[in-house]
Order: sequence, then C-alpha cells, then structure tokens
Amino acid sequence: MELNSRALSVTKFWRDAGEDAWFEKNDAFDADFRARFLDLHYAAAR
Repeated sequence: MELNSRALSVTKFWRDAGEDAWFEKNDAFDADFRARFLDLHYAAAR
C-alpha cells in the first residue's frame, strides 16, 4: 500500500472511531492505533 493511501487509512480510523474516542483514555484503542500505524509514523518522520 502506498504512503498516501496509508495516510488516508489513519483518517478513516479516526473518523470511524468517532469523536468520543478521540478524547477518552482507552488503552486498548491506543494499542490498536499503535499496532496499525506506528510504522507509518516512523516512515513519515524520516
């Protein structure tokens, strides 16, 4: 998957989660996000 489509998948993840999830402490949600997108974060940081 190219970088741009991966970036769009981050946006979709956040939108699908909904606003309540954005500001709620949820270790499982955070772990899911890291598992899906940490590599993308590192790629973008290069």
